Amino acid sequence: MGGPKGEFDADFVTPGSPRAKRKTRHAKKMERFGGDVGGPRFEHVALRAAVTLRAHVFPTEERARVEAAVRALFPDVEFGGGGSDGELVGRAERLERIAEVIRSSRIRDTAREVLRDAVRPEGVIRVELNKQAAAAGHVNFALPGGEVLGTLAVELRADRPEALVEELTWIEGESDERLFGMKIRAAARRSPRGGPRRHGR
Repeated sequence: MGGPKGEFDADFVTPGSPRAKRKTRHAKKMERFGGDVGGPRFEHVALRAAVTLRAHVFPTEERARVEAAVRALFPDVEFGGGGSDGELVGRAERLERIAEVIRSSRIRDTAREVLRDAVRPEGVIRVELNKQAAAAGHVNFALPGGEVLGTLAVELRADRPEALVEELTWIEGESDERLFGMKIRAAARRSPRGGPRRHGR
């Protein structure tokens, strides 16, 4: 993946089965504060979907620049026909880059809320992104028709869209807490003897 070195844990980006760890940060926190390490955990899903991308190319724009804006977030996009006159249509599958941008720009909470609201009953996620922000490699959710230079319409089709939303905005431990109610504290209060004081969940 083309993001900064160390942006994700190795088990997050390595294809196939997650790499076994002797003890993750999450497990250490759960042990420290009395959590049930053997309890349910967030189940990772692949950062893959059937992605359809649409953007209108205005007369004042260069098609190549609009294509570059799409590639900034979806590097594996392939452009083809199927759109109306002046519309750019692309297909993609890999979502590592957009997940990387969501994480590095610290908009996970906002992205999670928007993406959850965008899940449709048929298993499709539909959102629109600011086209200019995409050109700069940023994710900025837009209201339909609310951008002067138009938007990049994104449609994601996945077997488990809710799990995909969590994966796109995942951070170790937090997904477990949201999905399973495990309370993990960032810091412990110290007892008079200097040992960690355990807290109830």
